[in-house]
Amino acid sequence: PPRPPRPPVSPTPPSLSTRDLARWAARHLAPHKGLLAVVLTVEALAAATAGIVDPLLMAGIVESLTDGATGLFVRLIVAAVVVSTVLRGLTYVSSVVHRKLTNALTADLVGNAFESFSERAPAKVAAHEPGYHLSRIFDEPRRVAETVRVATSIVRSALLAVGALGLCLYLAWEVALGLAVVVPVLVALSRRYGGRVAAETVRGDEEEATLRSHVGRSVRGHVATQTFGLGAVVKRYVGGALDRLLATRYRRTREASRLRSASALFLSYAENLVLVGAGIQVLRGALTVGGLFGFTKAFWHVVGATRKLVDLLPEVATAKGQVERYLAYTAEAAGEARPPLHETETPVTLLRDVSFGHGADALFEGLDLAVRPGERVLISGPNGSGKSTLARLLVGALAPTAGHAIVPPLASISSVLLPFGF
Repeated sequence: PPRPPRPPVSPTPPSLSTRDLARWAARHLAPHKGLLAVVLTVEALAAATAGIVDPLLMAGIVESLTDGATGLFVRLIVAAVVVSTVLRGLTYVSSVVHRKLTNALTADLVGNAFESFSERAPAKVAAHEPGYHLSRIFDEPRRVAETVRVATSIVRSALLAVGALGLCLYLAWEVALGLAVVVPVLVALSRRYGGRVAAETVRGDEEEATLRSHVGRSVRGHVATQTFGLGAVVKRYVGGALDRLLATRYRRTREASRLRSASALFLSYAENLVLVGAGIQVLRGALTVGGLFGFTKAFWHVVGATRKLVDLLPEVATAKGQVERYLAYTAEAAGEARPPLHETETPVTLLRDVSFGHGADALFEGLDLAVRPGERVLISGPNGSGKSTLARLLVGALAPTAGHAIVPPLASISSVLLPFGF
């Protein structure tokens, strides 16, 4: 049999520029500026200690050995142990404060998503299974909040790279200038592959929400599935959703791996050229042995921080796609809030040439019905004829697939439509 039609897909999320993404993050992090300030301060201290202090200590230790200054050598060794201890302590503090900040941001984003869900029109809610909305309300905001660690990692890596590069320029500026060509190439690679990663992230999150919807429906309908031998149909629905999700994740991983591989390959070429240049400077006498050790350590910090930034580029693109999708969901309910009863005219329900169906199967077509204030209307018919569906249309909990429906605000209707789930 043919594959069942896919459920409705959410509107395409608006595309965000990097600047828009930064502004959005700043606005949502503003209520937690205290925690954010602690995180950024810790990251800055760690970057300065690792990128500047540590290489200078290495250069001093080697020079003291060369000069035979035993006392200075011992003091510098003690200082190096202190610096190592401080770095470990900063890492611990950063981890703890990061979790506090992520938890606070998660609570905010989930709360906003749930508020948006509560305000949207019932017909839009009914277009998807509860599992879909669970993914949009909790899973996706939680993933967005977790990307705060990506942002702070970028800050730390950037500060480390800049600090260590400054030290390299101080020790051997002619050699360090060779690194200037690295940044434009990495930016070009990011532009080429980053958009693809973001697009596949949006598709993957939609497919994951759809899969959750199918699995939830399958669990609730387990008895009906066994009673009527519908296992093959259920498996086809769930299997199709799973296949689409896995294919999307494969494409996202492929694009991210291309970005990382191309960047790492180019970076390795740049590393070798710079190290050769440093060796030539030592042979020429323009760089001392201690300076070479300090330069090398600072240079490897530059390389490590740059590699970290390269590895973070796909995660930035992923975060961008997740934020776009989150904004699309929270924006869907804008303008959908219905006015209270006292602000509306006398409730009149009118269905004109209305049709409704699931996929290609129509429950009814061309239905005309008017219900005036004070009227009592009985809906009768055999099982499966569409009585419950018609009731949901009358109260605005479903939207017709064709025709025109005028219904009063949901807040003005006293109705209980039990979700029998069968």
